[in-house]
Amino acid sequence: MAGHGPHLLKSDKGFIRFNELRDGLSNFYRFNGKALKHTTMFFVIIPGLLGYAALKYEGRIDLHARRRKEPLFEEYVPRK
Repeated sequence: MAGHGPHLLKSDKGFIRFNELRDGLSNFYRFNGKALKHTTMFFVIIPGLLGYAALKYEGRIDLHARRRKEPLFEEYVPRK
C-alpha cells in the first residue's frame, strides 16, 4: 500500500551526507586537545561567567513592570 511508486519529495544529497556524517561520528571521534578546549569552555568557563554575572547583579535589575522610557538601572544617567 504505502511506500510504492516514486517519491514526491526529492532527496537533498548534501542533507543525506550530513546525516551519514552524524551517524558515523561516534566511530571516528577522538578526545584530543581541541575537544578538551571546547569541553572546558562549554562546561566550565561559560557557566562560571554566567553564574558570576548572576550573583553580581542579583537584586540590582528589576525587569518587571518597566515602561519603555524608564531605565533598568536606578543609578542610570542618560547622555546629554
